[in-house]
Amino acid sequence: MKSRFQVNNQVFSKMSKICSCGTIAEKGLAIDSIHHNNVEYVITGFGYFGKGNERSYANPVVDLSTYKGELEPLKYGLHWKEADLGLRGREYTGMLIKCKGRRLVFVGEPVEFECGSNIGQLSLF
Repeated sequence: MKSRFQVNNQVFSKMSKICSCGTIAEKGLAIDSIHHNNVEYVITGFGYFGKGNERSYANPVVDLSTYKGELEPLKYGLHWKEADLGLRGREYTGMLIKCKGRRLVFVGEPVEFECGSNIGQLSLF
């Protein structure tokens, strides 16, 4: 089960503007990242399940220089080629992307953010 966090309307709206699923596939780029509970995330998708039930999906990332995972960091095409061959999971873990001049690697389990009212701020940068 994915971890789920609530964010306020303003933050959720900002998150919708930095969803990077398309730019990751097209260019290997994330538009921006977010930080929550001292973890950096890239927004990789959105789901709409009716009014008041929207979710943002995010995957944790680390800078390539600090990555200590078992998988070799690979760009989008090579990552999915190895996944198709059964050499890695069909997930973002181990994928190498660029974000604002930095090289990041996806690590760990994806999380969900949902829109809630009167929730504290999440830092975006």
